[in-house]
Amino acid sequence: MAGEQILIVDDEPHIQRLCAEILQAKGYHVKTTAWAREALELVKTIQIDLLVTDLLMPEMDGLQLIWESREYQRELPAIVMTGHGTMERAVECLKLGVQGFVVKPFTQTDIVVAVEEALAKHRLLQENMRYRLLMPLFEISRQLLSELNMGRLIEELVRIAVTETHSDGARFIQRDGSSASFVVKSDEGVAQATPAAITEYLLRGLAAPANGDLLML
Repeated sequence: MAGEQILIVDDEPHIQRLCAEILQAKGYHVKTTAWAREALELVKTIQIDLLVTDLLMPEMDGLQLIWESREYQRELPAIVMTGHGTMERAVECLKLGVQGFVVKPFTQTDIVVAVEEALAKHRLLQENMRYRLLMPLFEISRQLLSELNMGRLIEELVRIAVTETHSDGARFIQRDGSSASFVVKSDEGVAQATPAAITEYLLRGLAAPANGDLLML
């Protein structure tokens, strides 16, 4: 999914230009800088979706830049570029939670794939985090619903339906699990009807209710 804001940090101008041209052509928004301190100022002031940084730079190395950037954007995903790849450095990147590692010289495909994979990993992590945060709320809701007076809840739903849809009336109908008939659980502003009449009415094809009534099934 293109459109994300990517920050490229590299002290080699041609690397900045190359990355910017490749990623802009893919629909990403790109900012570039040769200076780690300037990169930090950008991270402080605008939302960055991905940081792509060189490993060895004059002011500070790429790992330090990632570390300090996450003081301002805690979950900021990052890719490290380097022409000096070593196993030790790769391990450091993994410990820091870097999403990608690109070795120079790289091809257009290398950088595009690294960016796409890093963003995809980050989206997945964010979705998992939201799911974990919502689970306790789901459990609380389930417990509350199990303790609710369902009759009162249905009456409230009917009342809200009439109000919000500006209907003359509403009826909450539930199918009887043990037969083909329907049971009226609650109604408001509509004439009384027998279960047999309701069932016949629904089985005819759910014709439009008369007098502006709203049926809730």
